[in-house]
Amino acid sequence: MVISAPGDNPFEVTGRADDAAHTWSYLNSVNDCRAKDGTKTERLRITGAEYAQMVRDGRTCPY
Repeated sequence: MVISAPGDNPFEVTGRADDAAHTWSYLNSVNDCRAKDGTKTERLRITGAEYAQMVRDGRTCPY
């Protein structure tokens, strides 16, 4: 979905927040990440803290 801004331009936001500040992060199935229990899911929901740790560790999946 495209949200329009004035002049029929796409709405844009800039800025940087700490990854851990997010309540939830959603990962798509591109990297074939699985849930903690090993089940496969279309969209994996993890906490911001889990996502931040995954990024710090250089991993593409949290578990």
